[in-house]
Amino acid sequence: MKIIGAIDIGSNAIRMICARLTPDRRIELVESVRTPLRLGLDVFKFGYLQESTINNLVESIEIFQRTLSQNKCEQIRAYGTSALREADNADEVISKIERITGIQVEAISGGKEAELLQRAVNQVVPLQSGSFLMADLGGGSVEITLVENGEIQFAESFRMGTVRLIQMFPYTPEREQEFRTWAKSYIRDFISTLASRLNFQQIDSLILTGGNANAMTNLYENSKLTGGTFSQGAFFFDSNCLQSLKKMLKNSTFEERIEKFGMSSDRADVIIPASLMFSALLKFSRSKTVVFPMVGLRDGILNEMLEENLGDPAGGEYEQIIHSAFYNARRYSANIRHAKVVHQLAVQIYDGIKELHGLFQRERLLLEVAAILHDIGRFIRPSSHHKHSQYLIQNIELVGVTNSELKLISLIARYHAGSAPSENHTDFQKLSPKNKTIVRNLAAILRVADALDREHKERVHSVMVRLESSRVLLIPSGDHDQLLANWAVNNKKSLFEEQFHRQLELQKNFSPEDIPLRVN
Repeated sequence: MKIIGAIDIGSNAIRMICARLTPDRRIELVESVRTPLRLGLDVFKFGYLQESTINNLVESIEIFQRTLSQNKCEQIRAYGTSALREADNADEVISKIERITGIQVEAISGGKEAELLQRAVNQVVPLQSGSFLMADLGGGSVEITLVENGEIQFAESFRMGTVRLIQMFPYTPEREQEFRTWAKSYIRDFISTLASRLNFQQIDSLILTGGNANAMTNLYENSKLTGGTFSQGAFFFDSNCLQSLKKMLKNSTFEERIEKFGMSSDRADVIIPASLMFSALLKFSRSKTVVFPMVGLRDGILNEMLEENLGDPAGGEYEQIIHSAFYNARRYSANIRHAKVVHQLAVQIYDGIKELHGLFQRERLLLEVAAILHDIGRFIRPSSHHKHSQYLIQNIELVGVTNSELKLISLIARYHAGSAPSENHTDFQKLSPKNKTIVRNLAAILRVADALDREHKERVHSVMVRLESSRVLLIPSGDHDQLLANWAVNNKKSLFEEQFHRQLELQKNFSPEDIPLRVN
């Protein structure tokens, strides 16, 4: 049985979990550690991590690494969330951690967080039937996800974390009531923003995750309140129970929360804005039931690793990523019919020349997402829209995609038009040699796919590919204008021919005997 480890570098604390994967697809806990280290205090005040904080972080990761090594851990995955992804010196910090500990850290997007949390929650609370509003409240951000009948309909990260709030409105135990007033007003504005972005008919359950959510269940267990039950790894509260917990916290002091309720000092302050946020979300959702699944990002990371090692029987990640891409395309008023056609044509070309590019399924997915989103820059301005697309994609929340993958997608989309990838372009120049090749190959395919629907009228429905020794022959199907199609492809094919060392040509007429062949 394989031993794996997950590290969650949050804004309020860092956490490590070591687990054993069993052949029957179970995750057995071996060891779990939490270290209170508020990266958010630095990042949300200064914009970067100070040297002393970096040293404490590296030291903590070293301890985690030794613990995992002692447990004979074979695979480690470390993700950083809000504070790390916002830190100006994140790359420097990540490099130092890898140099000293050997552990590679990825600063993931809010969309990736949402996807991982859905994985974790789904192991405890089946999401396949019904409508659920999920909120993972951390130190730096809150990830809001709407799941309907097992599919993510909305997922976005908001800079509304508890550490961020106590940094914005400096918290001291003596000024707690004043802090509450400030926080309530700020949370009210957040809920108004959320209401303008998120539409739903009915929410069956509000699902709350994160350290503060778990602290609320501990508070309930130590109280004499009623209205809560525990079943199959999750607490279920009615709305009155949550409001009673909020009242208990309101009537307690910072010292009482530590001495009477058993909270740590780094929980006793942030639980106040957390309780206000939970109450506001409950009112917004109009749900009668609040669910605390007792899972977090670490559990989602472990589940991701389980599926990679033992296979994903549901195969649901692909559908979620594509769904999220189309959601963002609609959000920025893209021509969805054009996006669907370019998406299909790009995939057909990718599959048809697989022996030329030698890439894999994950790169295929990056191309698909770039094809769906390549034109969203028109939302800002049609002129130079490819550059605007890059900017927008770099800043969206895309479920299931890491930050590094999002950068690649943004560059692939950026190069669907305009100049080809160049070392004179800063973002491209920063890529590793491997990623530069991926961007050039996928952008070359996307440029051709986009050219086949240059008029945005879906006149080319599909394309077949014939590989020959010195050329790639595309055989389009549809009611397209042959001269216009040739002209458009000729204008966009230079990068393709440069990358794949074959001439690219369009066959003039489609006939039934035209099938994909390889001619030596």
